[in-house]
Amino acid sequence: FVLFEVANEKITKKGAKYHQFFAVRRAAEKTIETVTKGADKRIGVIWHTTGSGKSLSMCFLVGMLRRQTALRNPTFVI
Repeated sequence: FVLFEVANEKITKKGAKYHQFFAVRRAAEKTIETVTKGADKRIGVIWHTTGSGKSLSMCFLVGMLRRQTALRNPTFVI
């Protein structure tokens, strides 16, 4: 749950806050459960307020989901 952002030729290290860490892990679990077992396959992700780190949370979530073999990502190589 760490990423690096480049802005104005400066690299900044950013890490998840506790609410992002737990929310992203739970969202990933629910996504995998819904996609692999659910017939409907519609999922909600996370409700956020202004300034809570929505963009970073989604980056962390996508990073986790891309590595899940259960989702059968054809572009991911282990």
